[in-house]
Amino acid sequence: AVAAVPRLVDLEVKPATIGPALSLIIAQRLVRKLCPKCRKPKATNTELKNKIQKALGKMPERGKKENYKHYTLYEAVGCSECNNFGYRGRVGIFEFLLAGPEMEEVILKQASEVVLRELARKQEMVTMQEDGVLKVLAGMTTLEEIEKATGPIAWG
Repeated sequence: AVAAVPRLVDLEVKPATIGPALSLIIAQRLVRKLCPKCRKPKATNTELKNKIQKALGKMPERGKKENYKHYTLYEAVGCSECNNFGYRGRVGIFEFLLAGPEMEEVILKQASEVVLRELARKQEMVTMQEDGVLKVLAGMTTLEEIEKATGPIAWG
């Protein structure tokens, strides 16, 4: 979502126009959803559990991370319901960037993506990858699917 502002500037939209016009930027990707009929619990080692705890620890409160203290990771198996793929349907992972006076001021100064990302973090934006990890912890998809959509997971 943060990359949308520099992209608009690259398209020669005036920063003075971008700031007041923005209210929300949404970025999304679709990932495969685990088949609820055949998914099976996956063993998690201590290293992965530590990585997950570290990721939850750095996540903004807006992510409602307290809902994910007890989780089970699942893996795809395959059955007749999902044509032996292990996945059935898709689920979206999202990133929401709220605009406001502070964002408008930063855009007017033609801020870089790095500065905009810092401001978004200050506003407690949950990144697309973090949303994906939360969907993994909710049993909807797998870490592999999130990595396919967003790149290697930055555990913190």
